Amino acid sequence: MTGKRMAFRRFAIFAVILAKAEPEVCEEPHHLHLVQRQLQLLRAPSTRPWEEARAMAKQVVSKLANEELYDLVRGSHFAWYGSPDPGYYVGNTPAIPRFKIPALKMQDAAQGFRATEVGTAGTTTSFPSMLALASTWDEDMVRLVASALGTEYKGKGANCILGPSINVHRAAAGGRNFEYLSGEDGHLGAKLTAAYVKGVQDQGIIATAKHFAFNEQETNRMSMDARMSERSQWELYYLPFRAAAEAGVGAVMCAYNKVNGTYACQNSEILSADLRGKMGFSGFVMSDWTAMHTKDALRAGLDQEQPGLIKKVPVVGEVGVLADSVIKTLDRSVVENAVVHVLTTIFRLRLDQDMGCTPPNCTQELMSDQTKATTRGERHEDIALRAATSSIVLLKNGNSLLPLDKRKIHRIAVVGNASADETHRTFVGKGSGFVQPDSSAKTPLQAIEEKAAKAGIQVLKPEGASIEEAPNIFVISSRKFWSVVQWEDLCFQNFFG
Repeated sequence: MTGKRMAFRRFAIFAVILAKAEPEVCEEPHHLHLVQRQLQLLRAPSTRPWEEARAMAKQVVSKLANEELYDLVRGSHFAWYGSPDPGYYVGNTPAIPRFKIPALKMQDAAQGFRATEVGTAGTTTSFPSMLALASTWDEDMVRLVASALGTEYKGKGANCILGPSINVHRAAAGGRNFEYLSGEDGHLGAKLTAAYVKGVQDQGIIATAKHFAFNEQETNRMSMDARMSERSQWELYYLPFRAAAEAGVGAVMCAYNKVNGTYACQNSEILSADLRGKMGFSGFVMSDWTAMHTKDALRAGLDQEQPGLIKKVPVVGEVGVLADSVIKTLDRSVVENAVVHVLTTIFRLRLDQDMGCTPPNCTQELMSDQTKATTRGERHEDIALRAATSSIVLLKNGNSLLPLDKRKIHRIAVVGNASADETHRTFVGKGSGFVQPDSSAKTPLQAIEEKAAKAGIQVLKPEGASIEEAPNIFVISSRKFWSVVQWEDLCFQNFFG
């Protein structure tokens, strides 16, 4: 697929200038001048040192029954949209109250809480995508957005966010590029990843760096083998993950793909030697959903299978490796080692001091509307808007076309079916990255029409959206002439939610 064809799938805005535009000074968009002040107002809980948390974990693990150990190395439910099991999250582990071990309640994803409970669409803020945040080049902005996200996750009863996604772009058509905070730059990704992790965990929510490692494309991601040299690993693709480890990230999610011939979730070279040994990661490693293939993954460095033993998963069916009959064949020391890693993160973030709800008794939290919470909803909308504004990158402004001057611009054409996508999936993503906005959300076309109407500018909406039709449908009339906009004159602007 060509770049032009890909671009046309979003939408493009074209202006016909009936008089030559004079050079103008474009005002800078309103930036988050309150970012520093707002960050100061966010009270970060006191985390325990890793050493203290690990000592607590070891002490508790020695007292846990085998069944309790098993509960902490595998998930128990998987709440997809419209799940028949209300009160659960995308990832869940049971609570163990006698040791103040809370249930782990995990939810997608890094740009907002993806509501899966029936009737909860639009109850959380749909923040700009990770790629948009990367375009801000602003660590303070990223940390502020992450803190706001953490606040909403806490309001929803969750204690683990399944993000940020931090893989470095390699394939331009990668289906999840919009979810990746690193963009194409591992160094930028490292800086922003650290800010994001700190922002989320400031609110007492576990951040999960994913997908480890080299999951840079969606095509054949379940079976592809990423053949990596040590230099490529450490000079580019590992940079954001190393930064996450140094920032104290609580969890890492291993990927579906193979790395140099071995599945990532059972690859001791990347999980034990690189992640723990060289990067100094101290938290726990969970599998991507159904990415565990063998019990030996626990020996290689995996600590928790997600979503665990589930009998009915959409499309897939029954999933899970660690059945009782399988896990009992492992030495207790292997299971204990994994559980120590899980509990170390829990105790470090002091989740034992505020256990919260326990699924399935979390319906009240899941049904809550975080966009309308006192002061919080308004503030988060403001943060999201200003973050989106700060993410805009203008690559070219020929003849000082922008900002549009209503004295000179009489008509604009908005082209591409994505401009009128009322599901908003084109702009906020699909799958685990999708966050349903509330009813106030507008399509790009609606917003442009409202703005244009106030300025007295006509908006043309050709029905055709194919790239082949483009040169022919831009025949725009004026009183004195017909002007045909040729293909090479078209200027594209892509938008990612």
